[in-house]
Amino acid sequence: MNESSGRKSNLWAKQKEPEMLSLNFFGAAVVACSVLALAPPPVLAQSQSPDAPATRANSPQDAEVADRVSAALNAEPHHFYRHVTVSVTNGVVRLGGLADSTDAIAAAEKIARNTAGVSRVENQVQLARQGANAPGH
Repeated sequence: MNESSGRKSNLWAKQKEPEMLSLNFFGAAVVACSVLALAPPPVLAQSQSPDAPATRANSPQDAEVADRVSAALNAEPHHFYRHVTVSVTNGVVRLGGLADSTDAIAAAEKIARNTAGVSRVENQVQLARQGANAPGH
C-alpha cells in the first residue's frame, strides 16, 4: 500500500502542476497589469500660471520644448493665449485652441517657430467668436 499511496501522491502532484502554472501565469498577469496601470501617462508639461496655455508632450525633451513655447506665449504682452493649447511630438509643435484675433494667431506661430528645440509648427489655432458668449468673457 505504501507503493500505491506513493503513486497516488505523485499522480496528484502531476495533476496539480498545470493548475499551478495557470495560477502563476494569472499572478504574473495581475502584476503586469498593476504595473501598467501605475505607469505614467505621456509627459504633461507644467504651466507657470492658470492663464498659461495648456501643454502636452510625449517625452521629457518635448516637455521642455512645450514649456518653453508655453512660457513664451504667456510672456507675450499683446495677446491673450489662455485658450491656446501646445503639444509637442519629436520637436513638432502643434498649436490648437482659440485666439482673439488673426494677429494673435500669426504671433503665436512666430513665437513657437522662434523657440529653441522646435523643428516645425502646425498652427491649428482658430479665431474665437467675439461677443458675450466668447471664451473668457
